[in-house]
Amino acid sequence: MRSEDLNRVIEAFGPSDLQKQRMLEGITRHSSTQVRQKRSMAKVLIIAVVIYLFSGTAVALSNTELFKGIFGNSIYVVEDEILFPMESVADDQFKLTLEGVLSDTYNSIAIVSVEALNEQSRLQLEQVSSNLQIGPLQQNIQSNSTAVVELHHLAEQNKKRFMVEFRSMDGPLNGDLEVSLTTEKSRLTLSAPTVSTIPTMIIQLDEVHYASADYVPQTVIISPLTVVVEGYEKGIGYQIPTPNITLHFADGTTIDVFNQDTVFNGSRFPEEGVTMVSAQFEKIMDLKQLRFITVDGVKYPIGENEMN
Repeated sequence: MRSEDLNRVIEAFGPSDLQKQRMLEGITRHSSTQVRQKRSMAKVLIIAVVIYLFSGTAVALSNTELFKGIFGNSIYVVEDEILFPMESVADDQFKLTLEGVLSDTYNSIAIVSVEALNEQSRLQLEQVSSNLQIGPLQQNIQSNSTAVVELHHLAEQNKKRFMVEFRSMDGPLNGDLEVSLTTEKSRLTLSAPTVSTIPTMIIQLDEVHYASADYVPQTVIISPLTVVVEGYEKGIGYQIPTPNITLHFADGTTIDVFNQDTVFNGSRFPEEGVTMVSAQFEKIMDLKQLRFITVDGVKYPIGENEMN
């Protein structure tokens, strides 16, 4: 309402000029207060929405963040392939939780947490890594390697988290793994699925190139996590042989697979003449950027049909 219109209304009631001025000022102040209150309420609602959205984002990213401390930002290459079973078992001492699994054909990496439930078990948390184990439930895998690494950056009060890894050197994983925590008073076990959700490349090598060689690599299996080479030996030497494999990416970078800083594993089965060697990447690889590989000097282009 304009001031001149308001004055005409007020004159009908016959107040003095001073009363009219006070009434006008009071109404103006009241209107300003209402506007400020509405603006304040709008700010509160906006802040509440932002907090809600941020909280939802944090929950959505939390499981990926568990693996980010291991693989860095390269985890986002395979974040959609992470399994989140979130299975837990507990007794009166500890709670064991499977928080996430990342697997390819031969390798399974799980993140588990161990929570102390009383003062006595809290004192055992510092040494609990030696009480964690991982192994196959049904499958008979004779050659494998395992690792348990504490993730110090993910520790909470009364809770520790660990990366538990199982790598088969005997053949593809096709059964669940068992993660166990065994102490003087506790025996807790969880099943970790080993289903491979990460796409892999399978490249068959030209065996003619190895006609006069003692070692014949036959198949190269590449995942964003590892490279596995299956082959056989005509004559068995002391060391398990490895081929010279180089990966060539679209941006011009290369990786000499068996000359990385990471340790590689090998196994041989003399009665079958089978040899397997594998190497893990230092970070997760984006195989969509892989253009070709060279194996012992022979070039093998990468085609879309090689992704499985």
